[in-house]
Amino acid sequence: MLNAAPRSRVTLGSTTITYLPDGEVHLDPTVFFPASAPDGWSAYAPYLDDDGRLPISVGSFLVRTPTHRVLVDLGLGAVDFDIPGMGSFTGGRLIDSLAAEDLHPSDIDTVVFTHLHHDHVGWTTDHAPAPNAVHSGSPTGLTFDRARHVVDRSEWEFWNGSAELTGPDPEAVQKPLSPVVQFLDRGEPIVPGVRAIPTAGHTPGHTSLLVTAPDSDERVLILGDVMHTQAQVSETHWNFRFDVDPKLGRKHASGCSTTTTTSVRPSPEAISRGTSSATSCRQDCSIAGPPLPSEPSLGYRPAQPVSATAQSARGPAWRTSTVS
Repeated sequence: MLNAAPRSRVTLGSTTITYLPDGEVHLDPTVFFPASAPDGWSAYAPYLDDDGRLPISVGSFLVRTPTHRVLVDLGLGAVDFDIPGMGSFTGGRLIDSLAAEDLHPSDIDTVVFTHLHHDHVGWTTDHAPAPNAVHSGSPTGLTFDRARHVVDRSEWEFWNGSAELTGPDPEAVQKPLSPVVQFLDRGEPIVPGVRAIPTAGHTPGHTSLLVTAPDSDERVLILGDVMHTQAQVSETHWNFRFDVDPKLGRKHASGCSTTTTTSVRPSPEAISRGTSSATSCRQDCSIAGPPLPSEPSLGYRPAQPVSATAQSARGPAWRTSTVS
């Protein structure tokens, strides 16, 4: 049985990356991974809950550098709903998780979206998108009203004007963001020490983030939804149901699950649970390093496995030694 991922932190010199829980979802695994039917999950039973559904933690990353406070993705928002035959979705803890870090929404100077699926944009305003949502009036404004909001241009253009249920709600997300949204410049860091890595496939403009610090030789790669479950480390042909380009999605996921001999230093949390496996994520910047299976990742993520020896593909950080 898996548990929801708790708030946790990775430190790179003077920079910290903290997972902020917002909520969790429980999904029908064969519906969301069609290639796993009919019995592919029999080998991964420890990843499922008592009802045979895949529990996944949803939240944000807080990246604190000496000069900036960045949030990566905005969770589900305050929602509680079920979609028959698919799963349940519960959120609403992000602001409390931020407060536990002694921060208020006004303290955030940059919001970066890895992509614009509904479970990554929920706290854009005070109106969280949900099938059963009933709101009186319009959103009162952006939750993080002092922050610039940044996303890949192709991601924004793909969703803008669409009312697709899995995407950003037109009234709660698209309309408030439209006057202020900024687009990634691939040639420049988002803030010093945070750089965008294109990982399209799950969505047209999906973006992962590379975090570095001048006083550390380690790096952190925030994957976003390049992977959704630990099982994809072995089952590289298991695409997520809503991948817009399954072939490209598999390419990125496969690159992130190849075992290497790269020198790594797992986090104390990973060491305490007996895991130190090295994996690689071969993106444009030739990153390599281990997933931290006891720690959360952006968006959909399996919560902590009961077995320390279980394979894992996701963690808040792919923490690595410098790779030439």
